[in-house]
Amino acid sequence: MSISSSLSQSQLKYFRSLQQKKYRTQHKAFIVEGEKMVKEISRDEKTYLEVIRILAVKDFFEENTDILTKHDCLIASSKDIEKISSQSSPGRVVMEVKIPDYLLDQSELGEELNIYFESIRDPGNLGTIIRTADWFGFNKIICSPDSVDVYNPKVIQSTMGSIARVKVFYRESKEIIEMTSKGTLFQNLGTVLGGENIYELKFPDKGMIFFGNESNGLSTNIKESCQNQIGIPGAKTEPGPESLNLATSVGIVLSELNRQKLLKMKI
Repeated sequence: MSISSSLSQSQLKYFRSLQQKKYRTQHKAFIVEGEKMVKEISRDEKTYLEVIRILAVKDFFEENTDILTKHDCLIASSKDIEKISSQSSPGRVVMEVKIPDYLLDQSELGEELNIYFESIRDPGNLGTIIRTADWFGFNKIICSPDSVDVYNPKVIQSTMGSIARVKVFYRESKEIIEMTSKGTLFQNLGTVLGGENIYELKFPDKGMIFFGNESNGLSTNIKESCQNQIGIPGAKTEPGPESLNLATSVGIVLSELNRQKLLKMKI
């Protein structure tokens, strides 16, 4: 473990720069904050992530000595942590993590049910979606290239550690549709207002569930590629909201999908 009473100006500049996408891309690294997530990722044997180093105040390392033997560590002052942090109330530790270079397996994609997100703009939504996907057993999601960066600090924070177990890919919808159309018995399902009731739908074993932008929903080209358009029925009361929050919709759809899977296992 390296020991320092404070970080150098060049070190501080580097770590602060990782709050911006262009520098994350340049250095192929991002920051994880919060003791719970740092501990979870550092101790998770099934994580997809590679820890570069951990920066924390001395007390944190004294309370978590096992971390010292697993990773490169650097003692920093509380003031330095505060300068690096994007949080309004910084904690005692930050983690530098390598941005993974995931490979999207086309053959695997065509043989299972996957989820795709078009033009997600809200960091909190994407983070919550990753956490929800993790809960329901999805180890990957696919987003359109114009979606918010998964390594945005707000996204990472909202995942509550699930970023370590869910791979996030960025691909154009056209590419994904071409890849998955080669599979047999494969169905593209588009989520739309007024679509077929998900509670009356038998989800396919192989397919892609498309979720649209928070404000505009799915684009026409994706809708036209879907064999079926599905929706979540409401209580039909007036007046009421025009739509559900995207992350909430994802949770409801994946919950119903999981319920159907559990029923199949009991048969």
